[in-house]
Amino acid sequence: MVVLSPDDGAVKALAGRGEGEFEFQRLHGMGEEVYAELAAVEGNRRTPVRIYAPVGTHKDLLAYLVRRLLENGANSSFVNRMADAEVPVEELTGDPVAELAATEPRRNPSIPLPADIFPGRRNSAGIDISDPLVREPLLERLAVLDARRWHAEPTFRSPEQGEVAPITEPQDLTHEVGTRRDALPEEIDVAITRAMAIQPG
Repeated sequence: MVVLSPDDGAVKALAGRGEGEFEFQRLHGMGEEVYAELAAVEGNRRTPVRIYAPVGTHKDLLAYLVRRLLENGANSSFVNRMADAEVPVEELTGDPVAELAATEPRRNPSIPLPADIFPGRRNSAGIDISDPLVREPLLERLAVLDARRWHAEPTFRSPEQGEVAPITEPQDLTHEVGTRRDALPEEIDVAITRAMAIQPG
């Protein structure tokens, strides 16, 4: 197992456990001081450390290097704070889980939850199609609908019968999924009359 982390807390938690079962990985030019201290403590039985050094042309690596610069150059970045002599060691090696548990409130009240992002109505839950436990039952239900024939027509029928036309899938015009009958003029008149009676004006 490879653990990619220049974070002192992660190194502190994992160092010396499961000898030979995992290794640390650090980016080239980052974390030398952390792993130098680890080597001094562990001696010859130190945990292996692999150096990840991106290799490539300028155009291939520029986006990656800029992203790393933004991440590690931020004032809140561990790498940035580690170089600050005024930051206590205890603060750098603290347990992030314990720090989060002690944080109140745990979320910013100004940031709405996903269900509340739209004013006046609740957002749909959505479907996580990347989760097989969600995706497979959905596909099974859709497969049942594939074999169903659909027919669309006015809810109140006229004595006369209009022309029936096929309904095809938008993405496959050769696949007919049902039929439709457009409303006749008298059926449209009835629909408008009923709508005005239900909601005048």
